[in-house]
Amino acid sequence: MPLFQSPQLIFDLYVLPQQLTGSDLWIKILMDVLVENKFFSIFSFLFGLGFYIFMDRAEKRGDSYYSLYIRRLLTLALFGALHLVLLWYGDILLTYALAGFLLILFYKRKSKTILTFILFFTVTLIALLAINFLVPTEMLEQEINTLQTEGAGKVEEAIYHYNHSSYSEWLSYRFHNEVIPILQHMPFSILAALYMFLVGLYVGKRQLISHFTTHQKLAKRVWWMTLTIKHSFMYSNHSSPSTHSRFWNSK
Repeated sequence: MPLFQSPQLIFDLYVLPQQLTGSDLWIKILMDVLVENKFFSIFSFLFGLGFYIFMDRAEKRGDSYYSLYIRRLLTLALFGALHLVLLWYGDILLTYALAGFLLILFYKRKSKTILTFILFFTVTLIALLAINFLVPTEMLEQEINTLQTEGAGKVEEAIYHYNHSSYSEWLSYRFHNEVIPILQHMPFSILAALYMFLVGLYVGKRQLISHFTTHQKLAKRVWWMTLTIKHSFMYSNHSSPSTHSRFWNSK
């Protein structure tokens, strides 16, 4: 709902400060931590798991499973493109469809191979995030100031077009200020989705859910490990506030 009723994309693109206080601030924190970030991971994971179930069942029936799945992805991409261009920037369908084409390459891979790619993605992501902590604070502050200068007046402009422009004018505004930036960031969104797709595919291949009783010990180890890692990360991020952490939290 916050994405529907406010120019949140403009705030994010230009790292513009949002003056939230009291209950508004806490509601936003709870939405970010418990809803938005969680459900992207959940839905992406389920997409990868559903991909395996669909392909496995179609293959066992003797169907042309690659052709069936590609047709579904093309349909999904069409709906996603229409949604992104004609209605709203917060579309995820196009991203999922494009990442789904990459996921096809992994269907016949062994579980160990998929796990290797998952670990590679994990290490790469952590390394990329860690590199940013090596960037001098002055450089980050300069980048933030540059973005905020470029974004001056953008929020008011967005509110005006959403309230007063005709549909054609609104589409023109959105195409240049929302659709193009979304497409420019699409490769990163695709990789993020593919990462979680692979986790779902791996779980499907290993039958960790369909035969859960035989994998309870593994599930408990994963739960405790991830809980410990997340708690440690949140503690370190909270105990060491800096321009770097504020910058990447806003991004």
